[in-house]
Amino acid sequence: MAHNEAYRKAEQKIKEALSLGLTKLDLSAERSLDENAPALTELPDELSELTQLETLNLYGNKLTGLPKWFVNFKHLSSLNIRANKLTVLPEWLGQLSRLRSLEISQNQLTVLPKSLERLSQLQDLHFWENSLTELPEWLGQLTELRVLSLRNNQVSVLPNSFIHLQHLQKLIIHNNRLKALPEFISQLKNLRELIVSNNQLTYLPESIQDLRQLSHLFIHGNPGLGLPEESLGPTVTEVYGADEQQLTPPKSPKEILDYYFSTRGDKGVALREMKLIVVGWGKAGKTTLVKRLTGAPMDLTESETHGILISPFTLHCKDGNLSARVWDFGGQHVLHAMHEFFLTARSLYLLVVEQRGDGAERDAKYWLQLIRSYAPNAPVVVALNKSRCVERPIDKESLEKMYGPIVGWVATECLPEADCPGADASIQNLGAALTAGAEEKHMPEPRKLFTRIPQDF
Repeated sequence: MAHNEAYRKAEQKIKEALSLGLTKLDLSAERSLDENAPALTELPDELSELTQLETLNLYGNKLTGLPKWFVNFKHLSSLNIRANKLTVLPEWLGQLSRLRSLEISQNQLTVLPKSLERLSQLQDLHFWENSLTELPEWLGQLTELRVLSLRNNQVSVLPNSFIHLQHLQKLIIHNNRLKALPEFISQLKNLRELIVSNNQLTYLPESIQDLRQLSHLFIHGNPGLGLPEESLGPTVTEVYGADEQQLTPPKSPKEILDYYFSTRGDKGVALREMKLIVVGWGKAGKTTLVKRLTGAPMDLTESETHGILISPFTLHCKDGNLSARVWDFGGQHVLHAMHEFFLTARSLYLLVVEQRGDGAERDAKYWLQLIRSYAPNAPVVVALNKSRCVERPIDKESLEKMYGPIVGWVATECLPEADCPGADASIQNLGAALTAGAEEKHMPEPRKLFTRIPQDF
């Protein structure tokens, strides 16, 4: 039978190992560099004679099965069969009782054989990028595990038996279908790295805060958590790079979790709260307009706002009420240097422009440019105020082209209805525009808006 170049090279390496009494053997292919590089499709029978082997590397070949004589490798502590074409693992693999490291990633496995539960000394188990949809309960019997990597599968639940993995230090489960982390996660007291990015998590259990050894936490790509990306720090790729060598420090898990739980209600459910920032020049009528929106008593003789006023406001969205904290900025020049500390992308903006005179378009351009310098994609509603409810001409098309998305332009009047018929309707129109800006269909990343701003912000 004719054999390819990879087979002949393997035979040569095996002969050398036999003559030198080697305990380590590398029969990996170079397919990571060249997909067409020669690879083993079967193993030479001579390999069975290396019964003293402790480490065997078969990475990157095209093996579809393993020969039964593998059970003779009683001293084997490390086996790498990553990136082959295995669809099943043999039951007898559980007889390799001295295995400490088993790498079976990047194959075509849909289940793990129950016999693996006998690998009581196993410390590193990697089976990422296969096709597993569920994890067996017996994995919890591998109580010596330090590293468990199962990323890029289709797993939706972690077995309760994982509570017994008391030595586990690194759990890698990103790119799966997890909807929740179990409460018992806090019992894994030695856990230092938890990587659950790109799943379907909608909440985190409060018990996760008890993981005192945790130094790396990656929960990116779980939109159901409603967390802005900037609160999560560098991604796992940015931290480790392609070769898993740490490139940059991760964000502190405590900092991430403190922020998360400061934005949660009971049981980790995201509170439907947001920040509504009101900006514009002084004397444009911002404070009076806010009072009209929130139903607060008006005072037409009130002096210009100095500093920032914060008040509550409820938006009646289609999917339920949304509580807003309205930040009303004074329009003085002295405050402009403070904007970089308060203007954030995860907010809804109300720009109030006085429409009396001919400076409305100029003022709108100034403030929109300022908003976009800090919040490029945040929704903006423009109130053309002091208009007597009559909108004057303004080049909205050009402004939207330069500074969109702008949810709406509303001609408003903050005078009482008795002094200006139609004033109440203009306030209702403004409220509707703000509601539209808050609803998901108008948001570039809607769920990230519905987070409470911490009280000390």
